[in-house]
Amino acid sequence: MHGAAKVARLFAGMFTRAAGVSIEIGEVNGGPAVIGTAGGAVYGVLGFEVVGGRIAGLRTVVNPDKLAFLSRQLSHSGWPAGS
Repeated sequence: MHGAAKVARLFAGMFTRAAGVSIEIGEVNGGPAVIGTAGGAVYGVLGFEVVGGRIAGLRTVVNPDKLAFLSRQLSHSGWPAGS
């Protein structure tokens, strides 16, 4: 898939279909990410590789062990804001 408009439409559609999942913008592994949570736990992460101010790559994390670790890390940091 190529082009910002096509990618934006894809992700807008994916996020609106995820019933019960809250979406937050955050930082994971030092880069910008979209973090989906459900039931107080991290459900999935979409990380962005940014080069020259543009998205050059996407990284997804859905491994339950990695997500459980991230949930623990985020809970100690007070994330999301206001929690």
